[in-house]
Amino acid sequence: MNDQDKTKEELIQELKRLEQENNLLKLTFEQNITERRLAQDKFRMLFEQSPVGMALIIHETGDFLEVNNSILQSTGYTKEEFLNLSFWDITPQEYEEQEDIQFQTLNETGRFGPNFKEYIRKDGSRYPLSISGFLFVDTDGRKVVWGIIEDLSERSERELIIKKQNKELQKLNATKDKIFSIIAHDLKSPFTAIIGFSDLLLGQIKNKDIEGIDEYAQIINQSSNKALDLLMNLMEWSQLQTGRMKFKPEYFEINTIVNEAILLMTVNAEQKAINITRHSPLTFKFLPIKPWLASC
Repeated sequence: MNDQDKTKEELIQELKRLEQENNLLKLTFEQNITERRLAQDKFRMLFEQSPVGMALIIHETGDFLEVNNSILQSTGYTKEEFLNLSFWDITPQEYEEQEDIQFQTLNETGRFGPNFKEYIRKDGSRYPLSISGFLFVDTDGRKVVWGIIEDLSERSERELIIKKQNKELQKLNATKDKIFSIIAHDLKSPFTAIIGFSDLLLGQIKNKDIEGIDEYAQIINQSSNKALDLLMNLMEWSQLQTGRMKFKPEYFEINTIVNEAILLMTVNAEQKAINITRHSPLTFKFLPIKPWLASC
């Protein structure tokens, strides 16, 4: 083989080697493109299906480049309608100063938030949200803000429910304290009468003085029934306060309660030399809740 033939053979080998390297580079390039497309598809899927709102916003103008379904559901816009809006179109005017501070932070640090504010829905109503984001440069060389927007409507509703429940709990606790106070106050009178007249009854029995003991026994019996009635009335009152019973007022003669109250106070009044006189018409009728009047 002469030098000219040898050079030709070497050139053929060199061409084959170059062809192999070219095929390898082509394969690597195709693989890179495939991997890049897969990464883009994964990013697209993550962006669109995220339960948290995401938006790409042109930094200079505030126009929306892209938004996901979560933001569309929160605002009520279609995607076509939303992409014709800017950041400022859905931001209430009173947040302007707050937004200026956030954009200054974004320019200085490349990120901002979380910032709590409101967006305006398509129907004109507002909803609370938390927004944060960061700045990057896209393939066209534009500065773009990636905004992450969390709709706080459900959280706010839950907080309102919790506040309402706490308020109801405080009301129930206040009612419970009032019930205990009324029980202590209302049961004192009948039990005072029971103890007082039973002491008188025991004293006369010891002295074998039976005069008037039937009256004392009757007062003790009435006071015992009164105490039981008070407990039943208080139970009904507590059910009324907690909404477990409907308000059903009824007419009754007020003298019935006045006479019962005088009877319960008789022993204490006699011990303190107090004369109780009633000045009320015998046929006067009243329409309050009877247990409340009885506890006055």
